[in-house]
Amino acid sequence: MRKAIAAVGGAIAAVAALRWLRGRREDIDWRSAKPPGEVIDVQLTMRHPNRTGLAFRSGKFVQESEPFHLTGMEVTYGAERVSRFAMTSALSDDPFITFRLRVAREGLLRIVLTNSRSQRFEATHHVRLA
Repeated sequence: MRKAIAAVGGAIAAVAALRWLRGRREDIDWRSAKPPGEVIDVQLTMRHPNRTGLAFRSGKFVQESEPFHLTGMEVTYGAERVSRFAMTSALSDDPFITFRLRVAREGLLRIVLTNSRSQRFEATHHVRLA
């Protein structure tokens, strides 16, 4: 596993890592090259709290604090945006996100996460072909 995001200041200690897995869920070395056309699972782990800001008081939910959660994730491969995810406060703390990617060419895989305070966190990994 390679740490690909640096720790960020403020209320968040966000650290993310990209981990490459084969279809059978076997860990493989992140430095290994992939054959063109192979579909891989990209897994992103991070430490980030997700809070609705709601509290249950006197039989109903009331807004106790400002919501704090991840709001989006954008994935680019080379110069092309390949995925965009919208997220809500219903996401768990420290989410573990998996998505599939077909590796067609060498290039930089870049994942940018944004939270409700407009803070941005980035993970990158250079995809090499065999």
